Amino acid sequence: MRGRWLWALLGLMVLTGTLAQEDLPALQRGDKAPALKLLDEKGKEFLLAERLKEEKVKGAVLVVWSMHCPVCETAMPDLEKLHQTAKKGQLLFYGINVDSAEEATPEALEKYRKEKKVSFPNLLDPKKEAAQALRVKATPTVFLIGKDGTLWGLYQGYTSEIAQALQRDVAEYVATGQVTAPPPQASFG
Repeated sequence: MRGRWLWALLGLMVLTGTLAQEDLPALQRGDKAPALKLLDEKGKEFLLAERLKEEKVKGAVLVVWSMHCPVCETAMPDLEKLHQTAKKGQLLFYGINVDSAEEATPEALEKYRKEKKVSFPNLLDPKKEAAQALRVKATPTVFLIGKDGTLWGLYQGYTSEIAQALQRDVAEYVATGQVTAPPPQASFG
């Protein structure tokens, strides 16, 4: 009897993608970013590919984060600096919040942004569908995506080395349309 429950649970996990996502390799520089369909803080549909086509921008920076992530909290001041650099360099900049719909209310996000002095807009991913499509393993994870949807940078976790690599790579991408430095190692602690 116990064995049947275990197999049933395993089957459910595979069907819902819980195990399948863990087995997928991380996206790499040069991969095409998956189509992302999210909601903005007002509940309006947001499609990244459409926004990149419509706007006169060079690309986008996406930060997948959670209000309950201590590493994300540590990263917020540097992410805000990166947001300001991205705006000047004609890059879209969005946070993708993966907290539940009950937690990531517009009021809660606004309060968090005021406390942390963060001004970048956020998209909502309460079911973590975009995070799964992007193959995010943990928060924070930052993506640098070109106008054509090509992934130019993937930064998993947060350290001072990752912060420096983000600033360097965004500046290089804005200036040249590419990133030549090797990606930094992932770090979540």
